[in-house]
Amino acid sequence: MKPTTLTVRPYRHSATSKFVVTWSTGSRPSALAVVAWEKLNPGAPHEDRARYEAGDWVRHRKFFASKDEAVKFATGQKTKLSNEGHRGLALPDEVRVMAAKCAEQLKPYGYTIAQAVEHFIDHIKVTRRSVTVSALIVEYTAAKNQKGNKERSLKDIFYRLRRFEETFGACNVATVKTAQIDDWLTSLGLSGQSQNNFRAVARAFFEYAVRRDYAQTNPVVKIDKVRVDDKPAAIFTPAQLAKLLNAASSDTLPAIVIGAFAGLRQAEIFRLEWKEVDLSRGFIEVTAKKSKTAQRRLVTIHPNLQAWLQPFSGRTGLVWPFTESHWRIKLDGLRETAKLAAWPSIGLRHSFGSYHLAKFSNANALALEMGHTTTKLIFSNYREVVRPDEAERYWNIRPQGAANVVPMEVAS
Repeated sequence: MKPTTLTVRPYRHSATSKFVVTWSTGSRPSALAVVAWEKLNPGAPHEDRARYEAGDWVRHRKFFASKDEAVKFATGQKTKLSNEGHRGLALPDEVRVMAAKCAEQLKPYGYTIAQAVEHFIDHIKVTRRSVTVSALIVEYTAAKNQKGNKERSLKDIFYRLRRFEETFGACNVATVKTAQIDDWLTSLGLSGQSQNNFRAVARAFFEYAVRRDYAQTNPVVKIDKVRVDDKPAAIFTPAQLAKLLNAASSDTLPAIVIGAFAGLRQAEIFRLEWKEVDLSRGFIEVTAKKSKTAQRRLVTIHPNLQAWLQPFSGRTGLVWPFTESHWRIKLDGLRETAKLAAWPSIGLRHSFGSYHLAKFSNANALALEMGHTTTKLIFSNYREVVRPDEAERYWNIRPQGAANVVPMEVAS
């Protein structure tokens, strides 16, 4: 940078201001520097390029009534330049006042002006390269699909993010605040567990935004989960299950007994094929591709389940060859026929876990059968839900004969 020169000159265009002091500060980048900047910042906004090309060069002028005043000012500026350098000389008085005020405002928080400016620049960079919530939902769901997430999981993610988009779709991802998301979760008016489910999807969504540099931080991390009361899993009693199996038709019966006596998730049953039900070796194979956790597991076929499935030996194709909506319609009719007041949510799988733990007292084995990585859910959901005598009755629910699929009567 060239040394700054202060010049005192007569000024003939004013009756009151007879002399002017002129000087310049800063510099402009060379043409080569501009070309290099463009290569480093392809696609940068035009205003950013113009701002870089202009550099920090500024021309200054100050007018005086007499030459003595002008010389005195120039001498003072030269002293300031010597003490503070070119940057100090370039600062207008209003900037100095602003800096002092900002420094005072930052003092209670323990930050400096330099730190504040650095943070703000980072914020500008992030928001400029960020996208709207709506645009990121498209990218995020496509990425989830590409990663091989199960269709049922993708539907759940898509549904919850669409609800989120209704409120935040037009917002820049980097500008959505923790308090806004917390208020939105509360406004849904859902149960604590449902709010937690929405929170989990939103958290994963913003974690993806951070990894892709669309946001600096994840605003959902600071939102606490809603406390959910620890309630025993809703299950079928042995008498209820017996009524259910009495009322079941040949198309629904295999799926029901596999859920009740093998504990497969409903989505896993919908993907299960008869070739994966090995009656001769006594296990059901849940392949990694069809498992919720993407891990292969073998589930024991207990004697009563063997008896229920034997009449279907030799079948091929899907165990449930119809649609999920058809399954719900069938279950509604089945519940009415069996005269059950309600169908517990995830009732078949929860029943399997509860009665299995009560009979066999082996949480580790049960975790493997159900596809859990730890026994945490086993003890929180199934421990001491049923008595051992109820478990004996449950695991003795069998068809009356090998030629039919009618369960024996179980006393209520």
